[in-house]
Amino acid sequence: LKEGNVTVKNLRIENFDVGVFASSFNVSLVGNTITNNSVGVKLACSDDSQDWISGNYITGNVVGVLLCSNGSVFIAGNEISENRHGLEFAGSGKDSQIVQNNFVDNVRNVEFKDVSATVCRSSFGPVAWDDGLTGNFWSDYKSADSNGDGRGNLLYVIVSKDPNVAYCRDRFPLMAPLEVSVKTVSYTHLRA
Repeated sequence: LKEGNVTVKNLRIENFDVGVFASSFNVSLVGNTITNNSVGVKLACSDDSQDWISGNYITGNVVGVLLCSNGSVFIAGNEISENRHGLEFAGSGKDSQIVQNNFVDNVRNVEFKDVSATVCRSSFGPVAWDDGLTGNFWSDYKSADSNGDGRGNLLYVIVSKDPNVAYCRDRFPLMAPLEVSVKTVSYTHLRA
């Protein structure tokens, strides 16, 4: 996508090198099934872009979502599962929020490539992993919910292999996955 202010909605996108590649601004991906691609979604948008990824199944890709953007990205209500890297940062994703997603059975839920230490935050800064009340579901999270509020007792710590990236943390990890609702029309790239 090279045009701005575009919404990609209710499609099934599979068997591409890059399922959705956006290099413009203000892109919304809503209600799609993005599966079996090398990269499911690649955002390389402008610094002043405000992008939205919501209500998608992003599954079975090498990289589920690749953020090369320094713009603001809101990622919420997605199933990001069975990818080698669920979410990969190659940009700062300034003022972004990643909340109420299901990260399920990815080899690595989050990966950082060539990014500064400013990519992580707890409540204010470039990227938030919760909204102050609710975080994300992480299938590899190992803690209890002693008060029964549906959130774990301990932080979910996202550990980077990159020594320049501080530990990121989801302060309110969910104990059970959220329901994701997707209605799609099929579009498949056939390989010879």
